[in-house]
Amino acid sequence: IAVAPDGTVYVTLSTGIGRIDRRDGSLARLPQPDSVVSGGIDGLYWHEGDLIGVQNSTNPGRVIRLRLAERGQRIDGLVVLQSHHHAALAEPTTGAIANGSLHVIANSYVGHYQPDGSLRDADKLKPTVVLAVPLRR
Repeated sequence: IAVAPDGTVYVTLSTGIGRIDRRDGSLARLPQPDSVVSGGIDGLYWHEGDLIGVQNSTNPGRVIRLRLAERGQRIDGLVVLQSHHHAALAEPTTGAIANGSLHVIANSYVGHYQPDGSLRDADKLKPTVVLAVPLRR
């Protein structure tokens, strides 16, 4: 969930981004160009008029900027801010914005969790890495 300064609420959907109408609570999926993949986000943030998302069900996982248009009613484009180029990026997940960067959990290993709560191949996993992804345009 991301909230714009005017109170508009954006939510992630399996296939994109939804916008909640503040008047009646209805949800509408934001239209976007065919070239944009905005689904699979596990962490959504408002930043300087755009949405920042952490995609971990895409391959590879990545941090993206979704450019908004028409007063936040449409996605106009996508910029990849970080992807598999960083060695620690493996199943990224949520984070927090501070000091001009999104500080994201780079290697959550969420896919290694088993139904009983144990971790598959736990001895092969690396310590948690928090990666600072610059948000400059």
